[in-house]
This record gives sequence, C-alpha cells and structure tokens, in this order.
Amino acid sequence: MQGAVLTLGASHGKRMEIFRVQKEEVPERGVVVLHVQGPLNPNTVGSFSEALQDLFDRSIYKVVLDLVNVDYISSAGVGALISARTTAQDNQGDIVLIHPNPKILELFGLIDLFHFAADVPAATALF
Repeated sequence: MQGAVLTLGASHGKRMEIFRVQKEEVPERGVVVLHVQGPLNPNTVGSFSEALQDLFDRSIYKVVLDLVNVDYISSAGVGALISARTTAQDNQGDIVLIHPNPKILELFGLIDLFHFAADVPAATALF
C-alpha cells in the first residue's frame, strides 16, 4: 500500500478511538483504494473527508472504499459518504464499497445508493 496514513486519536472517557485511512493506488485502472479503519463518526469524519478531498483535488474520482475495519458509521459518516459519491459522480467517477458491514448499510438505507463488490479487483472492474 502506498500513500499517507492518517491517524486520529480521540479520547472518550477511558476509550481511545483510532482512525486510519491508508491509500492504495491501482494505476492501471485509474482507481484509488482507501482502506478505512475505525469508526466514521463526528470525531473522525473530518479526517475521512480530507482523505477523499485530497483525491478529488488531484482529479481522482474513481474510488474504492474498503470498510472491512469500520464497525460503526454515524449519520455524519453517512453524510460524508453520500457527499463523496455525489462529487465523484459529478466528475464521471464513482465510489464503490467493499467489505461493508451489512447491518450498517441496512440501517441507513445505503444499499440502493452505492455499488458494492467482493474485493478490490471486482471493484476496480466496475469502473
């Protein structure tokens, strides 16, 4: 994997929250995979949005989000996902999700809003 790793630690009582975004480029497909680890909530959504905005600033609009290590998404996180998808699609790209928690998707009704794939090769083939 290449690129920056963003780490945010936030203390909530006795619990330390760790949030990371690791970037993996798939140059032959013009796609970037963001491997997200930790909850997407009001404390972490800024770092998540910054990672996506960095891609958009470089005209990268084909993005795969690997959510295997995301066990919680708040309404703020859902808003960031939807906003990123809109930006990507407005620029002839898209956001494809891999390994999302099905309960989270159902809770927020995201199943009809996003494309899903089983793994990175299947996700990059959708672009």
